[in-house]
Amino acid sequence: NNRHEHMISKDYKENVGFPVEWMVKDLGIALEEASRIGAELTITKEIKDLFQKVQTEINPRFDTSSLILLLK
Repeated sequence: NNRHEHMISKDYKENVGFPVEWMVKDLGIALEEASRIGAELTITKEIKDLFQKVQTEINPRFDTSSLILLLK
């Protein structure tokens, strides 16, 4: 509910919410475990790739709602 205000105002400051770099880490853990048990998480991999793009090209400390910045 509160992320929309940041998205509309384009305010993705550090320490506002859950940082992109933490999301990339957590999705990586999920994908490693999925691989270990033989599960294929295709969409999860795609989402992780998008968050990694934000992490490397925009700001790793921005809130996860900054994913919207990839839409053009």
